[in-house]
Amino acid sequence: MLYGFAMKLAALLLLVAQEGPHLPMKAEEAARLTGFEKGRRVVAARVRIDFKEDDPLAHHPPKGVTLSGAAWLRKELTDMVAAHIDVALIEYRSAPAVKALVEALEAMDRDKLETPKIGVFLDKADPATMRDLFSLVPPRFWAMVEGRPLVRVVTDAKGVAALQARMKEELAGHEGALIGAEAIVVTPGVIREKGTLYQRSWHIAAEEKPTFVVVESWNDYGAATEIGESKEHGREYIDATARFADRVRKGEPIPNPGGAYSKAPKVIWNLKVEPNEAGLKPVEVEEGPFDVAELTGIRMLTTKQAGKEETRRVHFAVDDTFRFHEKRGYAIDVEFLDKGRGTFTLEYDSADATKSGAERWCKQGGEEPFTDSGEWKFATFRVNDALFGNRQPGGADFRLVVKKRGLTIRRVSVTPQ
Repeated sequence: MLYGFAMKLAALLLLVAQEGPHLPMKAEEAARLTGFEKGRRVVAARVRIDFKEDDPLAHHPPKGVTLSGAAWLRKELTDMVAAHIDVALIEYRSAPAVKALVEALEAMDRDKLETPKIGVFLDKADPATMRDLFSLVPPRFWAMVEGRPLVRVVTDAKGVAALQARMKEELAGHEGALIGAEAIVVTPGVIREKGTLYQRSWHIAAEEKPTFVVVESWNDYGAATEIGESKEHGREYIDATARFADRVRKGEPIPNPGGAYSKAPKVIWNLKVEPNEAGLKPVEVEEGPFDVAELTGIRMLTTKQAGKEETRRVHFAVDDTFRFHEKRGYAIDVEFLDKGRGTFTLEYDSADATKSGAERWCKQGGEEPFTDSGEWKFATFRVNDALFGNRQPGGADFRLVVKKRGLTIRRVSVTPQ
């Protein structure tokens, strides 16, 4: 399952660097720079270029490969071209490693070989790091979008504002031009599920049609999330990336890979039977605690209060092999104990493009009243634009919400309409 998006949207910033050996540029030099054609979907990958001998590695490079020097980096760049990756987002940590990268790039250029373009990956808003890398890499190798070198920054809106302010200070008074863009992050994951997790994340990219797709990562052997060649997986993920990248650029769909519930007519969570979960399960998160208990021979789930908050919630996750990131209508049936007064509502992960952020991920899908009958009753919520992209807390797809009271349930089902 892609959590949080895990595999969700990442900030991709296009920033103007204007200082260093290659900077500022003369007008005639700038005129010779070329970038990606307008409208092209760009595939980038985070790349590490400065491994140390004592770095702990969960996965390993191919036999005979040493993770240092220009020869190794030439192989990495060649393999990235084979994977149809446009941009290598370099994690800058040391000048010697970047100089080895430049040596590899220039050797490939002399041999008239294609190379990915070079951008910067920043794990914090640090304009000095951006400046240092672009100062060492010749401009003809830069990844350019709308006349700006490409920099990915993993930060929040506050961090972006701070970066802009610091750039003005670091770059001799020149404030970096910021162009808003969204990227989909794709990853094979650590538990790869035989490649299904990777395909599922590309499935999102094909559906969303973003300007940028960022592969996380090319060669992070320490985290076991590499897609480059390794002892453990060979070149499997290089070949898969090439196929998926081509389909995304052409605007072609990538199917959600099949699995246990791909042919199921519906998914059910039911405390009246064993096992309780059949493609649907409750997800306990900080803002949605619950208890499962048995009373007079009946098992039931009861919402709990989260701290001092009066609103209580219970979240549910639909198995990704049933439906994932696919706009569809559903009937969501809830068996609940009709005791007391008030109402409870459904909030679901929708595909409603008129909404953004939490309003989209937690769109209201109807309300059900309590009539104090003291009986178990069914409520049916019908939604026509559910996405089920795991974007609610804990990777959930929908939740039941009740205010100033509790909610007791024992069965929930999701049926496509």
